[in-house]
Amino acid sequence: LPGIQKVIAELHVLGVGVVWGIGVDQDMKNVDAYAVYLGQDGLGLPDREYYLKDDPESVRVRTAYETYVEKLFKLMNGPAPTEAKNAVLRIETALAKSSMRKEDLRDPEKIY
Repeated sequence: LPGIQKVIAELHVLGVGVVWGIGVDQDMKNVDAYAVYLGQDGLGLPDREYYLKDDPESVRVRTAYETYVEKLFKLMNGPAPTEAKNAVLRIETALAKSSMRKEDLRDPEKIY
């Protein structure tokens, strides 16, 4: 999608975390310090596995999500709904492939 970097930057200025989230919190290894934390974000489905697995439930959820995204673009009267939906799903699938598994997100050593 042309201009996607600009849109992401504008959304972050507004406080909307897309692709990644950022925040300041107490350092997990040093209670006397604060640290900036970046976290993964940007998936419309609840878990990366919905994009990557081909079991019947993942396919059912992914298909319903594709229909939903296309309907949103139709309601916005924006770009061609099918092309826009395909672009969104390509981006989200690429993000899912590089996202950490939910089990890894619970491991303090892996997220530090």
